Amino acid sequence: MSDPRRVSEGITFDYDANYDVLYLSIGRPVPSYTDDEIDGVLIRRDFETDRLTGATIIGYRSKTKQFLKKTIPFYVDFASIDRHIRNRHVRSSG
Repeated sequence: MSDPRRVSEGITFDYDANYDVLYLSIGRPVPSYTDDEIDGVLIRRDFETDRLTGATIIGYRSKTKQFLKKTIPFYVDFASIDRHIRNRHVRSSG
């Protein structure tokens, strides 16, 4: 997996192209549990405080941005993430 990228205040991501999984993290990583799963979108929360800590999106490329914006309970700049993914793909295949 690549180095995480910051896409908005306090949110970083890592994308696993081999499995098409996008990992979103809010702040520093902390031990978390999956609170909810909706069509391959897993919402993570802190074990101790129940605070949102991020999300995991399985099958990221097949999800519409409209679905993701409705499903994920925090703002994510998906256009920025897509640019990072596309640029990385271009560099690695060129």
